Amino acid sequence: MRRRLVGFVLFGMVLVVVAWVLREIGWHRVAATDVEPMPFEYRG
Repeated sequence: MRRRLVGFVLFGMVLVVVAWVLREIGWHRVAATDVEPMPFEYRG
């Protein structure tokens, strides 16, 4: 149980760090470059 709790806390910290980095880079820029081309790549 404790190990699962530690894993959950670490996972949450990673999500916070990733969200902060994306916000620092510029969320709109990242969303424009990553989200839009994906369907075309998967279809092709």
